[in-house]
Amino acid sequence: MTIRLALPIIAVLTAAAAPAALAGTWMVESIDGKAPRYSGASVEFGSRSVQATAGCNAMSGTYSISDGKLIAPPLIQTLMACENLMEDESIMGTVLGGSPTIERNADKLILKTARHSLTLRLRR
Repeated sequence: MTIRLALPIIAVLTAAAAPAALAGTWMVESIDGKAPRYSGASVEFGSRSVQATAGCNAMSGTYSISDGKLIAPPLIQTLMACENLMEDESIMGTVLGGSPTIERNADKLILKTARHSLTLRLRR
């Protein structure tokens, strides 16, 4: 009798992982476990650049990966005030600039700090 187990493969990106492993546009599925207020909230990773929006301001900067964490200096950001979107935007900026751990499972990406998390889905 043979027993087969199907286990999900979850990859935590290591120091050797290339930033290209994150390349693409990722739609925000949840911010701290809740749906974003703007359905078009997204994070886009280039080979060394990151851009993000929660529906109001644009954030951008550079990043690298070290020891399974996203390392980004403070992102530059436009400064418009938008009712109902500022909290999501603030959390997204905090996570992206807070050296979050990176967990990727196929087309799902989780960025997590001690206080906040973003769950992203790769746009196809």
